[in-house]
Amino acid sequence: MSDLSLNIMDRVFHFGVKPEDEDRLRACGEELDRQMRSIRESGRVLGYDQVAVMVALDLIWGRLDYEDAAKRSKAMESEATARLSELREQCEAAVARIGSDDSPAEKQPPQPES
Repeated sequence: MSDLSLNIMDRVFHFGVKPEDEDRLRACGEELDRQMRSIRESGRVLGYDQVAVMVALDLIWGRLDYEDAAKRSKAMESEATARLSELREQCEAAVARIGSDDSPAEKQPPQPES
């Protein structure tokens, strides 16, 4: 574990982090700092805690939107898979009907004319 310091809205936070996760945590800290500063600069919220809560709510809102979209996508995929199965069954049944309608005489290749 290594020690990583993040500066978020002029406050320093220390984290113990695996070396392979350092870049990702640093990127998260930079994005958090950017979002918190954006909200603070908008003038809507004054206190640090209020800014943090607004960012947290915004992040969770986005995650819920993502989860809803993923659920809709999975439902659409399931519907498409079911429809494709139905179509495949219909095609197989049609091919089977066509095959059973052929008489043995019709299956012989045409003879050349003499």
